[in-house]
Amino acid sequence: MKNLNRLAMTAAKILEVIHWLGAAISVAAVAMSKFAQNTLGSLFSGFAEINIYGFEINLLNSQGMVNIIALRTFAVYSLIILSLMAMVFRNVYLIFKTAEGRTWFSKGATPFQHDITRMVREIGIFYISVPIIGLIMSVIARMVIGYETAEISMSLSGLISGILILCLSQVFSYGMELQKDVDGLL
Repeated sequence: MKNLNRLAMTAAKILEVIHWLGAAISVAAVAMSKFAQNTLGSLFSGFAEINIYGFEINLLNSQGMVNIIALRTFAVYSLIILSLMAMVFRNVYLIFKTAEGRTWFSKGATPFQHDITRMVREIGIFYISVPIIGLIMSVIARMVIGYETAEISMSLSGLISGILILCLSQVFSYGMELQKDVDGLL
C-alpha cells in the first residue's frame, strides 16, 4: 500500500508541476498576444483548432491566418483551468502527506482530519468549476470572436465527478467526528 501511495503522490506532484508550467505558458501567450502577435501567430500557424479540458476553439480566420483574439481567449481560459487543475493535484499530494502525518498541519497519521476534509471539498469545487468556466468562456468567445470560432459544449463528467467528490468530503467529515468521539472516550 505504501508503494501505491508513494506512486500516487509522485504522479500528483508531477501533474501539479506540469499544470503550473502550462499556466505559465498561458501567461506568456496572453502577453505575446498583446506585444508579439506575429511571433505568436507563427508559433500556432500549424494548428487549426486547440482544445484543453473540453474547451475547443478554432484558431484560423477565414483567410487561414491565426486569429490572435481567439488565441488570447484560449490562453486566458487555459490559465484559469490549468491553475485550478494544478490546485487539484496539489491537494491530492497534500492529502496523502497529511494522512501519513508528514505535514506541519497534520494531526497524526489518520485521513480523518479537518484539513483533509477541506482539501477533498476543494477538489470537488474545482472539478465542478472546470465545465462551468468552460461554458462561460465558450459564450464569451462566441460573443467576442464569432459563432464559427468557438464551440459551446459542456461535459457533465466534471459536474458529476465534483458532486461525487463533495459527497466523499461529507464522509470524511463524518469520519472526523467519529474519530473525535473515539479519541474522547479513550
